[in-house]
Amino acid sequence: MPGQAAVRLPEEKRRALGVTVSRVERRPLVRTVRAPGRVAHDPDLYSALTEYRAAAEALAAATDPRSQSALTPARDAARLRLAHYGLDESQMDDLASSEHAEHLILPGAWVWIYAQIFEQDLPWVRRGQQAIITVSALPGETFDGTIRAIDPMLDAMSRTVTVRLLVRNSEARALKLEMFVSAAIESDRGRGLVVPREAILDTGARQLVYVVRGDELVPRAVKLGPRFDRYVQVLSGLMEGESVVTSANFLIDAESQIGAGQDAR
Repeated sequence: MPGQAAVRLPEEKRRALGVTVSRVERRPLVRTVRAPGRVAHDPDLYSALTEYRAAAEALAAATDPRSQSALTPARDAARLRLAHYGLDESQMDDLASSEHAEHLILPGAWVWIYAQIFEQDLPWVRRGQQAIITVSALPGETFDGTIRAIDPMLDAMSRTVTVRLLVRNSEARALKLEMFVSAAIESDRGRGLVVPREAILDTGARQLVYVVRGDELVPRAVKLGPRFDRYVQVLSGLMEGESVVTSANFLIDAESQIGAGQDAR
């Protein structure tokens, strides 16, 4: 590899330097997105829902083409307003019902929670995902929720997007309006090759690992996928079962560059 050379380091010297290694493994690719949020009271969304419901009912009741033509723009404008809240057409019809619209103004058996998802976590969040809700004011209790809508616009200041979760309240109606909550959303991407995050040496131009081959530590460029809590997915450059260095990487890399310089003379 240009600028890098294999480093000869027998096992006893590796132990003396505190070098540790780990195997390339195939593991479940699961990431938990954690987001702050609140039990929402959103009169503007409630107003948009009732506006849409009234326009839709009026249009459905109209029998002559002239009345239908006159009422259609109001219905379409109300749907467009709801689309700005991140709702698709089927959700507009569902959420505009009186049963669901009530949850937007008073907490009952169900409540709405608005959670803030950071920009880098957006690829891991989608409609229909389940979430576990915890509240600092209610230690030991958890609540189940489902993502029903995702805002189409990013907040330029906080770099977050609002997601709307429909959450089942407790029998005691413990969740109150404007309570602060935390949402944990688990995303599963199947299985893939991973290495510990400590194995990756990022030079800026490329990502390297040092592969153990007998007494030698060989630099290898890798292509990486998503990062998880302790691991990072490897898309190419490694094979399952290979061993990679997970500590003292910078020391080994310095030796590798020195060796490459000597070889170039």
